[in-house]
Amino acid sequence: METKENYKIVIPQLIGKKESLQTLLDSRSRRIKTVNNLYNQLINNREIDSLANVVLIGFGEGAYLLPYLSNYLPRVENFFMINAGLGSPLSEMQYLISEGDNSFLNTPKMRYFGMDDLDELKRTIREVHTYGEFDIRLGNKTNYYWKEFYTYPTDPDLAHISTRGNIILSKGYPFMSKTLKAELNLINGSNPLTKLKITEIKGKGDFRIKEEIELLKKYILNNIN
Repeated sequence: METKENYKIVIPQLIGKKESLQTLLDSRSRRIKTVNNLYNQLINNREIDSLANVVLIGFGEGAYLLPYLSNYLPRVENFFMINAGLGSPLSEMQYLISEGDNSFLNTPKMRYFGMDDLDELKRTIREVHTYGEFDIRLGNKTNYYWKEFYTYPTDPDLAHISTRGNIILSKGYPFMSKTLKAELNLINGSNPLTKLKITEIKGKGDFRIKEEIELLKKYILNNIN
């Protein structure tokens, strides 16, 4: 991604595909710790200097961390949550199921994680709430991972952001429920003092497609400052 003069862009995202790296990031708190360590390393190496304006960009599960990180990490002045909601990844799936919209089950993401059977997904979600930390797996993640995101939803941190923030939603993103869109519409522009901006862009949220990533890049670069 292109950068703008005097800005550093840090993207908290799952790094690598090795099992050891995925295990290190298999919880909300571990991901936050990993991002914090990386951030401090960038500062210590002077890759982020005293004049840097830091913008955080998060995709998917990483996006849910940004409101917390923006209030916690120094020098952050803006963040962009890409296709994420106010609760947790588990909350968004529950919204879709309750609305009877099961089309998200047919996506490559759900098939990849082995979560494309509706009855099995419902059963596992119930068990995630019931059993201990590592007894149940939903997809390739333990219920410790899901419970942490569920226990610490995004909206309390969003309500107290000290920086500017953006939520970018792809109009055709299959994991975006009607309930979530209604909640976002309620908070979008409801407070003239809010620093949060919510925007929809064209596409399905598949940023492997050149047109979609170019549109996202253009939006971010135009709204960094």
